[in-house]
Amino acid sequence: MKIFDSVAQMKLATIKAGQYVETFGYYTKGDAGAARYLVVASQVADGYGDHTLANGTVAVLQVSGVADIRQFGAIDNQDNTA
Repeated sequence: MKIFDSVAQMKLATIKAGQYVETFGYYTKGDAGAARYLVVASQVADGYGDHTLANGTVAVLQVSGVADIRQFGAIDNQDNTA
């Protein structure tokens, strides 16, 4: 299984259909957007949980249990220092 620090890094990769890949974060490693994806043959990516890779295959988000919105690229903008 290939592991990437971010979705952007994963999207630059050439990965064959049928493989699983993981990210340590969505934008950066450790940002709570870590996820596992199944790479499938070329298809239209939905733009929310699916990502087209460099060779045209698509990484499809695999959700087990409850999904975290950060796996879809959401950012927590709350200032919790008050």
